[in-house]
Amino acid sequence: MMSSHTFRNLHYGPDLLLLPNAWGAGSARLIESLGAKAIATTSREFCSRGGAGLD
Repeated sequence: MMSSHTFRNLHYGPDLLLLPNAWGAGSARLIESLGAKAIATTSREFCSRGGAGLD
């Protein structure tokens, strides 16, 4: 997991920050394998699991 400082710096870099939205662990792994620098999550999925499975 990246630090908050690293994530914040992505907002000020020379490249456009794209935040693809993963629906679950499988899509998050796919997005990561395609080289995404950061991945958004769906609030509903996160809340329904109570934050579980984020290790």
